[in-house]
Amino acid sequence: MRDRADDIPLLVDSILQRGGNTKHRVCVEPQAMAWLQAHDWPGNIRELRNVLDRARLFADDGIIRAEHMPDEFRRGVATRLEVLPADPPARGRAGTSDEELTRLVASFAGTRRELATGLGMSERTLYRRLKGLGLA
Repeated sequence: MRDRADDIPLLVDSILQRGGNTKHRVCVEPQAMAWLQAHDWPGNIRELRNVLDRARLFADDGIIRAEHMPDEFRRGVATRLEVLPADPPARGRAGTSDEELTRLVASFAGTRRELATGLGMSERTLYRRLKGLGLA
């Protein structure tokens, strides 16, 4: 079964294509997309649409950035993601080392989905790695 966070980029793209000015294409920077994927979305798609509509108003250059997200939204997601590296480590197919992954799991306060998103891997891949390390 696919993770719900995997659907967020598709929903974001669909919402951005349908709303606003059709002359200018709006896109979302990777950091902002990671925050969108890490959010729990208690208001479901309606909340996502409202956040994107608001962010679009601030995206003068056609790029929705992390600073365009609502303050309360940014605080909640940033608090959970603050122990993650800014960019996923580029280490080939192996990804994050076992030692680094163990350290991140011990210090991370968010959900497994948020950790996986911050590391640039699927939740299923993260679970397999954790199980292999005896952490799941």
